[in-house]
Amino acid sequence: MVANEGEFIAVMGPSGSGKSTLLNVIGGMDIPTAGTVTVDNVTINDMSESSLDDYRLNKIGFVFQSYNLIPSLTAIRNVELPLLAAGVRPRQAHERAVELFQVVGLENRMSHRPSDLSQGEQQRVAIATALANNPSLILADEPTGNLDSKTAESVVNYIQSIIREHKKTLILVTHDSSIARKADWIHIIRDGVIVSRIRPSDLDSAVSSYDEFLSVRIDQINDEIQLIDAKVKQGDIDGSQYMELRGVLVKTLEVLQSELAKRGHI
Repeated sequence: MVANEGEFIAVMGPSGSGKSTLLNVIGGMDIPTAGTVTVDNVTINDMSESSLDDYRLNKIGFVFQSYNLIPSLTAIRNVELPLLAAGVRPRQAHERAVELFQVVGLENRMSHRPSDLSQGEQQRVAIATALANNPSLILADEPTGNLDSKTAESVVNYIQSIIREHKKTLILVTHDSSIARKADWIHIIRDGVIVSRIRPSDLDSAVSSYDEFLSVRIDQINDEIQLIDAKVKQGDIDGSQYMELRGVLVKTLEVLQSELAKRGHI
């Protein structure tokens, strides 16, 4: 994967394909077992733990589906926290936080606690928190997953306008094709491997191929289940082996069916 300055990259793929792991590796939360991660011409693989802490605090902004706000603190205190952790003086941290609330359009909600805010407002506070230390790279893991479609579009539009204006790079994981279409590039990931890099205009053909892949694989697993059912009846495999094999197949089947259902085909 290559992401240039100011680009919006969407990452799509089935549940369990490695989308969140990819973000964790780029964000320095997980150590890659192969390959390298280079951000701003610095390779992070061999960084010390203290260097990784600095990298995560100053180079990366994280936006999560669950917002990750501290419920006992006001919205502005949540945004000030990463600034204070980076050694910014309280007065400057407050001024920067106020500026960010203006950026996300929540100047009149700064003194509210997260429970007093709508889900869309909480996510915009989370975006402000991610931007606090002026990171060059924003990593967003299903940031609209808990939002209705109208609020989701509004939140993504906020993120998009901010990265355009401030020349940030955004890598966003999503299941929502309407969100992915706003990106400059879409990366499709399966089984931990990025299998294609496409423009949003090519998404329809990619989605059609992916839906077909899911349907074919579901049929194959159903056939495999019927086969081991027959084998246990014939005594070709013992009961414990049968239960283990069938359990794995059924779990895989449920994941694929759920994925296809999300896409409106079941």
